[in-house]
Amino acid sequence: MTLFYRREDFERACRHAGISDLAFSAETGEYQNPHTHKAYLVWESLAQTKQASAGPKVWLTRRRGKDQGIAVTRPYSTTTPSEWARMDAMGWEQPLALWPAMPITSASENAVLVERQRQKSVKGYSPELDLRYGNDELLRAAAAYALQWLAPSQARAIWPWPDSPMKSVSRLRAIEKAGALLIADHERVMAVDA
Repeated sequence: MTLFYRREDFERACRHAGISDLAFSAETGEYQNPHTHKAYLVWESLAQTKQASAGPKVWLTRRRGKDQGIAVTRPYSTTTPSEWARMDAMGWEQPLALWPAMPITSASENAVLVERQRQKSVKGYSPELDLRYGNDELLRAAAAYALQWLAPSQARAIWPWPDSPMKSVSRLRAIEKAGALLIADHERVMAVDA
């Protein structure tokens, strides 16, 4: 059995939580509802953390939304799909993997992290590709987004890519983009220093 981090598992969790707008476009690789897609990007980013690949320390078992117990070994690891279907009908949920000191982030932190994940998964950016920006382009782009609402003319003046104009976005979106670009430059510098 997997760690239950596939897209199907995300959708099952959404339906369980009462989220029904799960229309997915295979053409774009995104959910049509932008809020659902943002939630999926967070889900996917958690599935790819170093903690997740190292394996959980304990597993939480749940039935009908209530905690039932904690196991140090993976529950139901030998359960067949038909056995699992019967357990699911009785209200048992997939075991929840738990790691010590799992980071807890606020909605604002999540928004910045989701934007960074979007830059990577949708736009294809990565610390390796960002190595080409050795003249502070990422910092200047972050500053431009941060200044977009305070000093628009200065924002346009420091924007590093004249052939690709800066998009006009809402104040919150500008903050998210600026934060994600700062993370991108941090990742780039760490890759250079490694």
